[in-house]
Amino acid sequence: MQPIDALKTALEIELERVPLSQVRSAVHALSKRYHQQTDFGALSTEEVVAYGAFRMTATFHAIDAAFEQIKHRLGTEFRPRHLLDAGAGPGTSMWSALGHWPSLTQITLVEKEPAMIRLGKRLQSHSVHAPIQNAKWMALDLTRPLPDIDADLVVLSYVAGELSHEQRHPLAHRLWSQSPRVLLVVEPGTPWGFAIIREIRHGLIRQGARIVAPCPHDQACPMAEGDWCHFARRLSRSRLHRQAKSATLGYEDEKFSYVAVAPTLNASPVAIEGRILRRPLAGKGHVALSVCTTDGVVRKVLTRKDGPRYKTARHLRWGDPLP
Repeated sequence: MQPIDALKTALEIELERVPLSQVRSAVHALSKRYHQQTDFGALSTEEVVAYGAFRMTATFHAIDAAFEQIKHRLGTEFRPRHLLDAGAGPGTSMWSALGHWPSLTQITLVEKEPAMIRLGKRLQSHSVHAPIQNAKWMALDLTRPLPDIDADLVVLSYVAGELSHEQRHPLAHRLWSQSPRVLLVVEPGTPWGFAIIREIRHGLIRQGARIVAPCPHDQACPMAEGDWCHFARRLSRSRLHRQAKSATLGYEDEKFSYVAVAPTLNASPVAIEGRILRRPLAGKGHVALSVCTTDGVVRKVLTRKDGPRYKTARHLRWGDPLP
């Protein structure tokens, strides 16, 4: 069984633990706090289960999409053994990470909220994968100093936006000082979320970081004022998921912004010309692309005359690299 399949089963079991009316009420409250970009704070049992219904599957797919691009860029040269998830919530990232990198043997999850840790432990009990079953939890506040943790893949997802400017930059610095081979930061795909990612990106580059994804360069971000770099991943909703959110559609789109950095790219990463920033627009005999390149954000139109490049472009998605 793949980690994502075990996670979906575990979430279904958790959703059945709490009356649907209570989960719906908690989902509504959490949705409001999420869109207001406020710290979730202390959560009740119902709210933690609601978080699993409202956010966990969505954040999984966002993190999974970022991992996919890291794996594409670094290839088989990157085989992490130790994952550190800072602000892990119920441990979302480990389920995706193990699916991409079976090389993982050790997982450390840092989370301050006891109810989230309890949910995470219940969920991990449903996994058949030893690294997830044996994942180590640390009840720590990320605004305080962290112990030295020798991890080669570090994740900070949907956390920085809950911190003040004065808190998030020292945190990014502390995580970078752990000397990971890759540091991934993910935030909601909103103007505010992207602004946070761009700030952190700028600070990490000043500390010597090299960009792995999504940017094809280490230069200043070329996004124009009023625009923002974000991507989307479509995910299916289960019956209980739809009921908990009072949703009618069988799917939802999770929009996210992210940056992945490494101390060096000497491991011969896959070369890319740019990153597709919007859904490709396909017409008769042509494909129009909005692409981030070393020359800035440019519009590329590929036609049948471009031969193999045109055929490749017809299958590209929003967020894919332009080879």
